[in-house]
Amino acid sequence: MSHPESPAHSSQTLLRGNKAEAGRIHIPENIVSP
Repeated sequence: MSHPESPAHSSQTLLRGNKAEAGRIHIPENIVSP
């Protein structure tokens, strides 16, 4: 986690996780991403 793109990668992972969870709990992306 010493790479300069670490935070960016984390954000991408978080977004992916949120989308995955949204699909899992069947919640529209509108609520996940305003």
